[in-house]
Amino acid sequence: MKKLFFTALVTFLTGSLMFAQSLSRTERYQHLSKQAITLLKKVNAGFLTEANHPTLRVEPLKLDSTRNFTGYDLTAKDSLPTVRSRFQYPKLNVQVEINAIYQQGNWVTTGRFTETRDQLGRVVELAGESYSPDEKKYQPESKLLLYPRGNFSTLIDSVAIYIWNEDSNNWEKTLLQTNSYNAQNRLSRELSEITVEGLKYQSMVTYTYNEAGKNTLIEEVNLFFGIVAPVSRTAMTYHADGKMKEVLVSLYLKGEFVLSEREVFAYKPDAYKQDTYLRDETTGVWNKTQSLLYNLDVWNRTATLEKTFMGFDGSPEARELTVYGYVVNGDQPNYQHLSMEQIYQWDKATGAYNLSDRKFYHYRGISTDLPDLEVKAKSLLIFPNPAQDKIQLSLEEDAQVWVYNALGQQLLSRRLTAGQSLDVMQLSRGLYYVVAQHERILYTGKLIKQ
Repeated sequence: MKKLFFTALVTFLTGSLMFAQSLSRTERYQHLSKQAITLLKKVNAGFLTEANHPTLRVEPLKLDSTRNFTGYDLTAKDSLPTVRSRFQYPKLNVQVEINAIYQQGNWVTTGRFTETRDQLGRVVELAGESYSPDEKKYQPESKLLLYPRGNFSTLIDSVAIYIWNEDSNNWEKTLLQTNSYNAQNRLSRELSEITVEGLKYQSMVTYTYNEAGKNTLIEEVNLFFGIVAPVSRTAMTYHADGKMKEVLVSLYLKGEFVLSEREVFAYKPDAYKQDTYLRDETTGVWNKTQSLLYNLDVWNRTATLEKTFMGFDGSPEARELTVYGYVVNGDQPNYQHLSMEQIYQWDKATGAYNLSDRKFYHYRGISTDLPDLEVKAKSLLIFPNPAQDKIQLSLEEDAQVWVYNALGQQLLSRRLTAGQSLDVMQLSRGLYYVVAQHERILYTGKLIKQ
């Protein structure tokens, strides 16, 4: 997981997804502290609220809060809240994220991150602070500084990370990465220096491109007092349309480069697949270890991501499905901002996916058409149940009502007055989940459609 995490960093620094595919095996950041890793992850996570293929929107949206819920048991009680983030904007180009975890029925603050952007909207500083409940104040923990290249939106000249030393009451630099670019402003070299307890670890990564400007080779070396020690080579090939075809990773072992990992990509108009293989050094056979299937919606946004993890015998060992929901802009659902992420785990015994986690995104100034789940939950009585055409809900006040299918996809959204029926005739036969909200009270129930 640590390797994949640092892939996200390189993606941000270079602005190229192709680099991310090939640098997922690097070990050059393995010595970084937990605080530094968290900062790097936060820098990239800021882009995860938007789709992989963004579309135009009238004006940007600002996050108000996100909430995570886990442990769904739809046969009994609903889920449990786990993590919450609230966002504040104290001044222009500054965003403060306050994080909390749910413990014993209360939200307990754990820390906050302050993100500062320049006039072009680029992140230039990210500061992390932990919260001391005893002293009831925030304490400095880590700080990341980004130095953008010229007026480019994604290119970075250098990155520095500092960790707060409580003993010396001062900041200590733990990472410095400087980037070099060629005449076409493509990343050509990265130099990294990590300092841990006075020891310095240095590495260098170089990039090679073909005539079409595609990155075809990445080479990584470690530097020890002027001695260059090869680490890995990553070679990429492409289809005629420029899409990634294959990634081959070789590790430097016993004086030579040995093939180690392989990634193969396949594409359809509304989907693409990424299969990962590891090479058996004894037999030379490539064994599939993971498969990622991305399905896109009509606006070319990621609708679902299905992960399949293979066992030693090549059969599926575990499967996970993530379903993404997006903000709806009236009748034109062209926003790329996420409204919800839902994670399902495969149950071998039943041969079906079970909902395990949900993350809700709420934005300022608009309705994401999803209930705010930080409310008191009550059971919702539905009658008749099973039903064929119309149902009545046990609501004494006006409420917003949502209907979801077994995958958590929203199918209906209505504002009902007390005593008003809900028409469900258009729904196909099956099990549905009905959610209603009146002010700070949330009602949940299950509907069987005949």
